[in-house]
Amino acid sequence: MPRTHTPSVYFYRRGGGPEAEGFFDGERMRRELAEALVPFYPRAGRLARDEDGRIEIDCSREGVLFVEADAPDTAVDDYGDFAPIRLASGELSSVLIVTCFKCGGVSLGVGTYHNVADGMSSLHFIDSWSDLCRGTQISLMPFIDHTLLRACDPPTPSFQHVEYQPPPAMLSSTPHPLAPKSVPPSPAVGIFKLTLADLSRLRSQLTAGECAPRFSTYPPLPDVFGNVIFTATPIAEASKVTNGLADGAAVIQGALNRMDNDYCRSVLNYLGMQPDLSKMLPGDHIFKCPNLGFSSWTRLPIHDADFGWGRPVFMGPITCEGLGFVLPSANGDGACPS
Repeated sequence: MPRTHTPSVYFYRRGGGPEAEGFFDGERMRRELAEALVPFYPRAGRLARDEDGRIEIDCSREGVLFVEADAPDTAVDDYGDFAPIRLASGELSSVLIVTCFKCGGVSLGVGTYHNVADGMSSLHFIDSWSDLCRGTQISLMPFIDHTLLRACDPPTPSFQHVEYQPPPAMLSSTPHPLAPKSVPPSPAVGIFKLTLADLSRLRSQLTAGECAPRFSTYPPLPDVFGNVIFTATPIAEASKVTNGLADGAAVIQGALNRMDNDYCRSVLNYLGMQPDLSKMLPGDHIFKCPNLGFSSWTRLPIHDADFGWGRPVFMGPITCEGLGFVLPSANGDGACPS
């Protein structure tokens, strides 16, 4: 994956009554942040490179950057429905920024370097910080043991891992005359809306319990803090994905079904054989025109960070060109915000 920070933001409205007392008190949040960093010590380290040039975390206990800011001319409601807007290049939040608005509301900006933590681990840290701010203990302590994902010695991959190899050339070395392109028919566009009743009816038709289909055949690790993301790459001839939606979906599903324990362990061995992993990084350009990327956060607990003053009214990523997200609603009704 590209080596970059993943910025996200939480928005909170200030309520009335006893829970509004000390609303997002900076000193309290700073004190509990320091306590949360003890079990999540990689977050307090610094990025470095080992003798082979690979990214590593120097657990130096230097801490994180925590910033408090005021936006006296802006209110939480000024952001409307939190629909994405285009940000100027480089406008990324620092590690942790608390911004106070004129309405009394607050936003918490979070920037996490993706090599340090994936989505679940980042949320695990923020939720643990919020536990401490509420005066409770961390509900789930992190488990830090990178030997769980260590390659064999010597590395012995069992599969051909095309997902880490350069894509083939679009044209063969022997030129062939190109057939004239036919004029495609005008696309048919349809828009439909689902009500809450529609969603409830569809949900009732899903298989439940142990019979429900699994999205991953890789066995879950213990509550590991870190970054664990494997790449699945579907490969098909153009005709296979232009015949219809079902054929294209079957190709994608086949690639996902391949990602079992044996295949992922083989990935670790394959990467362990590479002398320079930096040459295998895709780069930020993969998210820009003409490429499109979509990430689903619907199964992530993005609204659980209650620091003692209520749950966020919105949490989501700070978007960038070519990358879209599917988010769950803050009220847990199963709908996704537009």
